[in-house]
Amino acid sequence: PPAPPGLPRQPDWGYQDRACDQCLAALARGRARRVGLVLPTGAGKTRVALRIALWFMARNPSSDGPVVWVTHRRSLRRQASRELQKMLSAGGTGLPPDAAALAKRVE
Repeated sequence: PPAPPGLPRQPDWGYQDRACDQCLAALARGRARRVGLVLPTGAGKTRVALRIALWFMARNPSSDGPVVWVTHRRSLRRQASRELQKMLSAGGTGLPPDAAALAKRVE
């Protein structure tokens, strides 16, 4: 919907919710399942990937191993760490209730 006059229009980030749901559904289809997600620049790949990781751990409590975040640059690793902290401090919108505890397993 259009924004009221004088206010900037808020972006629709609903595609991130759909991407998370679809990836989690695909991962649930099999233990050795591989899933790819392609998002354009600026679409929130880091945020979406972290949400998927946290929800995957929350939905699979019997699996207590870590999520290993692999990047080819240290700056991307720092970016992911900062984004995770920002997500947790923002009240965890769209995150599982125990996201803060699960986040400790992200390496």
